[in-house]
Amino acid sequence: FLILFLVADRMIHSQAMDDSLWIVDYAADELIQINKDSGNIINSTSVDRFPEAVAVDDQYVYTANAGDDTITRIQKSSISNKVSFNAFQEPRRVVVDKTYVWATLANNAKMIRIDKVTGVSQEVSLVSNPNGIVLDETYVWVSLSNNTLIKIDKSTLQTVASMSFNGSITALQIDETHLWVLVFLSPDIALYKVEKDDLVIKKQVVLGQNLGSEGLAVDDDFVWVSNRSADNIFQINKKDVVVLNTINVGDFPEGISLDLDSVWVVNTSDRSVSQIDKNSASVVRTINNVSSGLPFSFGDATGYQYDLFFSNAFEGETIKGKSRNINVVANALDGSLSTYFEPEKKKKAKFKIEFLTSKTIDKIRIYVVLLDNNKPVRLTRLRGFEVCRLHKSLL
Repeated sequence: FLILFLVADRMIHSQAMDDSLWIVDYAADELIQINKDSGNIINSTSVDRFPEAVAVDDQYVYTANAGDDTITRIQKSSISNKVSFNAFQEPRRVVVDKTYVWATLANNAKMIRIDKVTGVSQEVSLVSNPNGIVLDETYVWVSLSNNTLIKIDKSTLQTVASMSFNGSITALQIDETHLWVLVFLSPDIALYKVEKDDLVIKKQVVLGQNLGSEGLAVDDDFVWVSNRSADNIFQINKKDVVVLNTINVGDFPEGISLDLDSVWVVNTSDRSVSQIDKNSASVVRTINNVSSGLPFSFGDATGYQYDLFFSNAFEGETIKGKSRNINVVANALDGSLSTYFEPEKKKKAKFKIEFLTSKTIDKIRIYVVLLDNNKPVRLTRLRGFEVCRLHKSLL
């Protein structure tokens, strides 16, 4: 079976992304909520000592607090409602899926998995101290201080693959098909594009020397990398791994987070946030005085990564049938619309898509999902005139 899923960019069905950017203040031990539309700080709350990283799901924000060896869970709708989980020794990075919170323990050569409902935790011993951590539906990838990247099965917690680099891994990120790895080669900083399934390097680019880069984010089209030494951000084409733009931001940019339209950069030294418009690749707003201490946002400060892998993007009206030629009419764009069909083998499926709406549509995104026994096994975003060719490749 295939699913056709189409949505207007600004009306994508998401569970974690909302109107907020969540950042932590390492020095003041705070979580800060910024309204992305107004740029105003609308809430803040205390967390445990030395929070450095943040993760966001549909209901909660999680902070990794190295000073108190805890993970704090904060309810998004009422941020005074919070609870801390014991994370043992120096949690430095945190990610979250539907069931668990995952964190690296910086000086303990361990990763921890915490059940989101019961709070029960399980440690996973590693061969070296961990730093970066990313995940998808099936695996967790962790970067280690011995210059190694390991792939861990989420169900068994066993390492199933690994690869080594010629320098230390400073940042790690993930999309549907690739891992993106920043490596300090002394004095160079290089970005590697790594095939997710078999851990093979596909492309790489040297970004410069002694950049101090730890901020890294990826979306559908670009990789975004912070450059602390020059106070700017690299915009990199994902396909060719070529630097397209260098964008000046605030002083000492650290964490980078994304939503559908913007790149959000937290500048630690001048305590500001730079909002970069993705289309123009330029700073459209600077939010000053976002904290009193040292603001960070390592991790997913918007819920973008959570929505990429764990939100139910295929919720909406469904039409079932076996026709190879399907007309899809979308009467409302406040959610999504999908069509199930069973095509003949090696036949091209054709779609006529008509939108009946008075709303302005900036962009339309079309996704095709290949199902095997009702489980999604491949997701492809169809782009422009490649639609027919990509359909054929999936059938």
